[in-house]
Amino acid sequence: MEGVNQMLSWFHVVQYSNNVFAEVGNLSLNSTQSEAFQALNDAATTVFNNPALPLTQTNFTDISNLLDSLNPANTTANTTEDGIMEAIVNITIKLYQIVFEGGGFEPPETGGLESEDPTEIINAFYAVFQLAFAYFFICAGVVLISIAVFSWLSSLSIPKDKARREYIGMASNFLLGTGLALCAIMDVTPAADNLGESPWSLPVVVLVLFIALLLNHIPRAISKMSKEE
Repeated sequence: MEGVNQMLSWFHVVQYSNNVFAEVGNLSLNSTQSEAFQALNDAATTVFNNPALPLTQTNFTDISNLLDSLNPANTTANTTEDGIMEAIVNITIKLYQIVFEGGGFEPPETGGLESEDPTEIINAFYAVFQLAFAYFFICAGVVLISIAVFSWLSSLSIPKDKARREYIGMASNFLLGTGLALCAIMDVTPAADNLGESPWSLPVVVLVLFIALLLNHIPRAISKMSKEE
């Protein structure tokens, strides 16, 4: 259940980020300082006005000061290309941190947040998701594998002809559980991020569980119908 909550949180964080930073993502090397300031100011205003996000006075002050340094109307604003780019990167990273932490994805203190490299900071947040992704699919798979093992142990105490009807369910639970657990391997490829950012991570697990349910009960239903005939 914790994994389900994490997957839902991550999906909402990604969707929210895509909406908030849409204008920022459309910036290019040809964009003017005014366009960059307007895009980041709109994103910051949206984040600041969201009561669900953990905005501290320190973050508010830091981001506001950075925005002032980027504002072309400010006489003390950065005018060098390096200064403008540094302000854009710092504002974006700080806003992303607020959004990610609001979704419950807060990396350890030594997880890259102390770095000055924006890529390392973003990767630190993604590493938390990847850990949750792997545990979610492994635990879902282990649940089905455990059911298969316990069903097999229970079948040892019933007549063999009756136990044969349960073998399909046991085998399907074991194979489907193994498949779910192996989905954690996607963590080493971009596939985990792609699946986590899509609305399909939870439906995939639900579909597998539904198939397992059918394969467990169909043999019993067929056997019951045969006896009635």
